[in-house]
Amino acid sequence: MRSQSQAPTADELKAMLDGGESFHLVNVLPKMAFEKQHIPGSIHHSFYSADFIERIQALCDDAHDKIVTYCNSRSCNAATKAADALRAAGFSQVSVFLGGLEEWRSDGYPVAGTAR
Repeated sequence: MRSQSQAPTADELKAMLDGGESFHLVNVLPKMAFEKQHIPGSIHHSFYSADFIERIQALCDDAHDKIVTYCNSRSCNAATKAADALRAAGFSQVSVFLGGLEEWRSDGYPVAGTAR
């Protein structure tokens, strides 16, 4: 992956997942959207939840864990807002997969969930 300030592409994210890179891939949409469709290997922590930061803090060993947030598409800003909130909370290695599920699917990568 490029520097943490730059967003990974779908191909880079797939390579991170396939290569076993240590990072947290976080779908920040509401739970129902996550259950419907998400990137395999990702976890759900809704940015809209009041305890979003606390849930991520509990997930991570420390503030230097790598985190990639994502949502539906480039027009969805939840992943960017979540990344900004995490950086403000002291997390130092946060990036955003800007293309989200839309780019992931259009690049031919598999999805998980009830609406594949």
